[in-house]
Amino acid sequence: MSVIQKLQIRSDALETIEWETDKKEKWNQVLTPDYMSSQESEEEMIKGGQARIYFRVKPLSWERKELKQGKRELDEHHLSRLGRRAQLKRARRV
Repeated sequence: MSVIQKLQIRSDALETIEWETDKKEKWNQVLTPDYMSSQESEEEMIKGGQARIYFRVKPLSWERKELKQGKRELDEHHLSRLGRRAQLKRARRV
């Protein structure tokens, strides 16, 4: 998933998440490509005869706990809005 795709997903989640207005405004300013983690590298691992795809996320070394937590909440909100089939198709992040 590219940085731009992550940004779009989190921006869409920000519109529908139930946060206070001032918190949403703050996050609207922070949601820029500069604050998204770098590209994820794809790896295939064989487990029980099946190929599984994993993505290794390269975290931002300077990222604060509050930023990490907020992005996690937006990602979880986005996933909760997906259908069950779409949730199962998503690759695991490690």
